[in-house]
Amino acid sequence: KIAAPCSSYKLNSEFIQCCSDIASMSSRKVEFHFFPNTTEITLLALRFRIEKLLPCVFYPTSDYLTYMNNISQCDIQLSSFPFGNTNGYLDGLFCGLPIVSMDGREVHSHSDGVLGRSAGLPEYCWASTKEEYIDGVLRLVENDSERVAISEKLMATDLEAVFYNPGVSNDFCNAVKWIYNNHEQIQDKN
Repeated sequence: KIAAPCSSYKLNSEFIQCCSDIASMSSRKVEFHFFPNTTEITLLALRFRIEKLLPCVFYPTSDYLTYMNNISQCDIQLSSFPFGNTNGYLDGLFCGLPIVSMDGREVHSHSDGVLGRSAGLPEYCWASTKEEYIDGVLRLVENDSERVAISEKLMATDLEAVFYNPGVSNDFCNAVKWIYNNHEQIQDKN
């Protein structure tokens, strides 16, 4: 079971094509679990179109505990691209899921790799090309012991300490506050 917790607008043709390639190239049966967090009508439209392309399950919007329970039933997680998926990425890590993501040219595509490196995911979980992305997913699908070892390592890691560090600098927040407090002065100086 491969989770894809991303908003409906992130389910683009390139990402879906990679999922289709993974399904056709895998020596094992795979099933994609989509969590698009969208209206029922959009969910039905997505399901109608994508079920024709690959084996999948779509989940309606739910409360957070139900969502986390559903995602934790999966074995692997994918980040859609070229977008980042910070919230869904952290959810997957906290469930112990190995996650494959792809870096790109845009700033919003870099966050997943940073999170993965911080959590200690192996390098093949961060792809630069579609081929690397597919290879990383297939490696996880076809190698149970490696996938389970990554999950166990994630579950043994204090991810809250990794990601919610109170010692992080407040410089950015202070800069934004200063700009807000001094916006009229800034405008006067052109």
